[in-house]
Amino acid sequence: MTLTRLAGLYLIHAERYYRRADGTPTRESNNLRSTLQNFCRSLPASTLASRVTGGIIRQWRDALADRKLHRSTVNQMVGRIKRMFRWAVEEGHIREHDAVEIFGVRPLKPFRSPAVEQQPRRVPSLIDAADIVAQIPADQQEIRTIMRLVTLTGARIGEIAGLRLSDVSLDSETPHLNLRQHKSAHKSKPRLIPLTPEAVALVTSRLTMCRNGFLFPSRRGAGHVTPDWCREVLKAACRNSDRQHHSPHTFRHAVARAVRARVGLDAAQALLGHSSVRTTEIYCPTPNTLASAGAAAIVHALSA
Repeated sequence: MTLTRLAGLYLIHAERYYRRADGTPTRESNNLRSTLQNFCRSLPASTLASRVTGGIIRQWRDALADRKLHRSTVNQMVGRIKRMFRWAVEEGHIREHDAVEIFGVRPLKPFRSPAVEQQPRRVPSLIDAADIVAQIPADQQEIRTIMRLVTLTGARIGEIAGLRLSDVSLDSETPHLNLRQHKSAHKSKPRLIPLTPEAVALVTSRLTMCRNGFLFPSRRGAGHVTPDWCREVLKAACRNSDRQHHSPHTFRHAVARAVRARVGLDAAQALLGHSSVRTTEIYCPTPNTLASAGAAAIVHALSA
């Protein structure tokens, strides 16, 4: 089997496999298509899948790094290729011993390659985030409400934009969102998000505008407002207010840091819906400065 043929079969599998709980496709199949096209173009069209070695993948990985791509991007692309070969072995398209070397290809390490290191994410304060949201024009009221809910809940932009009437629980002692559609829904994990009084008011204001079950229905027909459109509107709001660009995801980081500072890391993890506390620490890292630890206390301890 040629590499091109294997890639085609894997894409068919990916389009069926990488879907949300409601059956809609995720972006991963598109990411896979782009990665596989890049990899296949780096080799002759007649290349057999069984002849692809770890050395070939390392050479491709290093070429991506030489193009000054972000290191995380390169590692994600290499991971997708390795994932394809694991699937190929499982499905019997290639023999396991032909792919063992591929599985040993390691990701690029920080500052050990020409790949660009990701710059620290610029995270606004919650006050700044609210000010940015206020710059969204009145004719984009639904986007303003979505972004405000992100800053009040720490939810992902897609979770808020795709809110359904069935996700809303306002009659309980603690009003909350019980999301049926979220990143880890395929693992049967619950996603509960408590609502502040302001968030309750915003959600309530959308109940009368609900259409096809969505609190933020699309103006163009079926479905809901897309996260990509929210990002574009927010980008324009930042530009029009002469502020540095912030994505909706940075608002999620801002919420995580505020919650950790006031309630603790466990609360931030629960709110964000992370399975691992290590992931939460990426959003709200542990302060590691003398100021936060108390320089005077440290000096006193060392002098004792």
